[in-house]
Amino acid sequence: MRARKPNCSVCKSWARAAPENGAKLAGIGAAISLYMGQEVATATKNCHFEPKEQDMTNTNDMIKNEIASQDVVVFMKGTPQFPQCGFSGQVVQILDYLGVPFKGINVLENAEIRQGIKDFSNWPTIPQVYVKGEFVGGCDIVREMFQSGELASHLAEAGVIGKQAAKA
Repeated sequence: MRARKPNCSVCKSWARAAPENGAKLAGIGAAISLYMGQEVATATKNCHFEPKEQDMTNTNDMIKNEIASQDVVVFMKGTPQFPQCGFSGQVVQILDYLGVPFKGINVLENAEIRQGIKDFSNWPTIPQVYVKGEFVGGCDIVREMFQSGELASHLAEAGVIGKQAAKA
C-alpha cells in the first residue's frame, strides 16, 4: 500500500501535528472509535486504508450511483441551503427559480469526489449539473441556457419539470 496524503480533517490535523504519524495512520480508526465515537471513525475509515486506484474506482462508482439515483444532481461547493461559492449559488438560484427538485453534493467534504467529478466529466470546474444522468454543464452554461429559455425546455423534455413551468 502506498502512502497517501490525508483526506479527512481528523487525519489531516493529526498528520500536521506530527508528520511522522503518517506511517501510523492505518491504526487511527480504532483509536478514533475508542475516544471519539463510532460516527467519527466511520467518517474517516476510508481515509488511508485502500490503494489510490481502488479509491478512484469507488469514487467513480459513487458518482455514477448519485447521478443515476436522482433526476437532477449538482456537484457543488457547499450545500443547496448554504452554497460556499458564487457559481454554486447561481446554479442553486436558477434551479430553485424553475422549481426543480435536485440533489446537491458538497465536493468540499471529500477531496476525492472533488477531483473525481472533474475527471468523470472531463470538465475542470465546479459546479457541475447532471440531468437524467447527462452532464449539462457548469455555471456559465446553465446560466446561458436559463437566460435563453433552453434550460427550462431541456428540463421539461427530460420530464423534470412540467411543460407549463417551462413556459412561465
